[in-house]
Amino acid sequence: MNRLKNVYRILFGKRKNKGFLLFEIMISVSIMALVFVALSRVQTSSIDLAAKSKFKNIAPTLAKIQLSNIEENLADWSEFSGDFGDDFKGYSWEVTLVDSDFEEDGIIREENYQRFKKIDLVILHDKGQRAYKISTWRVVDEQER
Repeated sequence: MNRLKNVYRILFGKRKNKGFLLFEIMISVSIMALVFVALSRVQTSSIDLAAKSKFKNIAPTLAKIQLSNIEENLADWSEFSGDFGDDFKGYSWEVTLVDSDFEEDGIIREENYQRFKKIDLVILHDKGQRAYKISTWRVVDEQER
């Protein structure tokens, strides 16, 4: 019983010594550690969100640039992947060109369906961790053929 009184007096009673107990210091350090862990998680998610936002702003512009490059020489396009050089390190692109299959559908006249090409373009970042995909149809001009 005497020990219980001593513990009670140490924790809640008046002390002659006005300093901090080891127990109080341990509690305060653990609370600070929890706060720092929470702050580091917020910081990490903020950095990741900024990277996603940057990709979502840059990728459509790069897709537009690459589509214009493909359209300039659509009839003879031969590259199917590449990168954007030193200006946009870590960004790359892949493209698939498909001839139209309108012949079976009867959507357009027979003499025109061979002029359509489907372009599937993918902008990649961080070795494929992020991807922006766009599909579009373009007409090959008679002069280009």
